[in-house]
Amino acid sequence: QVGTIVSGIISADMTWDTAGSPYIVVGDVTVMVGTTLTIAPGVEVRFGEGRKLVVQGQLVAEGTSTERILFTRQATTGYWGRIELTDSPSGFLSVQYADVEHSLGGIHIEARSPSPDVITRISHSRFRFNRKAISAFAFDRVVNRIDISYNEFSQNNSADGFMVAVQDKTDVHHNTFSANVATWMLAVFNDANIENNLIYGNHGTGVRLDFPTGSFRYNTIVANRVDGVVGAMQADSAHTGAIASENNIYGNGGYAWRAHSVSSLTFTAANNYWGTTDQTLINA
Repeated sequence: QVGTIVSGIISADMTWDTAGSPYIVVGDVTVMVGTTLTIAPGVEVRFGEGRKLVVQGQLVAEGTSTERILFTRQATTGYWGRIELTDSPSGFLSVQYADVEHSLGGIHIEARSPSPDVITRISHSRFRFNRKAISAFAFDRVVNRIDISYNEFSQNNSADGFMVAVQDKTDVHHNTFSANVATWMLAVFNDANIENNLIYGNHGTGVRLDFPTGSFRYNTIVANRVDGVVGAMQADSAHTGAIASENNIYGNGGYAWRAHSVSSLTFTAANNYWGTTDQTLINA
């Protein structure tokens, strides 16, 4: 299958459909402000070494459960760059039912949605064999949120830092993290809700919390090689009391929950399961 060679600037709405698949990215592709790139279900996008897709406008890459979209490298070795949503007032990204493989940065977000009812969403996707999977830093996002949900993260290798990092107005829920190599599987800063995630069997610490507001509930964090959780939450007017509650955190190689080295913050982590009901062991 020959496919379609792509590079350069996209300045008019465009659809990459299965008739032209695979799309071979030989130079960086930039989707300009006011322009939408739509990637149809079943399409493959193959990147050259270090190449990336930069989105200043909008990217809609929505596959289905039976026709997934594939983002991967063109060669049999090396890494392509990343999908990058820049800080543009009209920037928007929706990636659903996609496989993201062999990249340096997976998906990187630094943008605001164009209207209050639009949510930047990454869902039902699989991230494998990447160096980093997702970094979402939505500074100054007043109303809109980023939703990262129902994804699978496995066999990624970011030994020198985080594998997924989120900051500001981000909801991370119903994801599975397993068999990854990273210092922290999930690093959380500022306002974020982290709920119903399964983080198990990773080479590193499950979660790092750098004093975010929000909620940390209903997660299962087990059998990670280092600690379960490092850091602390902080309460705000919307989240008071037990803001870190009803999690299962046990069977990790180090501590279940270890305070951050610079933490002097007191917060409540009640009604969690620590692998035992023995209060003496829990207090230890």
